[in-house]
Amino acid sequence: MRAFVLTNVSSTACAVQGWPAVKLVLQSGQVISPSVRLFHYDSSGAPNHVLQPRAITLQPRSVATFLLFDQDWNYKANKACARIRAMLVTPPGADTRLVVPKGLGQYCAPLNVGPLVPGLSPRYP
Repeated sequence: MRAFVLTNVSSTACAVQGWPAVKLVLQSGQVISPSVRLFHYDSSGAPNHVLQPRAITLQPRSVATFLLFDQDWNYKANKACARIRAMLVTPPGADTRLVVPKGLGQYCAPLNVGPLVPGLSPRYP
């Protein structure tokens, strides 16, 4: 599990909601769309229920976090995962991709992607 933080670097507030789109750049330079499962958070208490991603308003310099869950070994094929050169992340509703050098470091399907949550905490409030 890894947490990735997005920072609003503009001088105006923006709103985001949902899951970022992720593409991976392999060591060969090939760009792939990984097999993705959208992760949902559950409510606390009993009974638990699935929480839908909420809209987040990011003021200038404020942050939102999303989690990625991946494997470090391809258990089906009993071999190492594909090495990653970079990860391309597009925030929900954005047109511009952000480049994360090395990103995950490696990739084995599937990649579990969590929704954006406010702040540095990967826990859904």
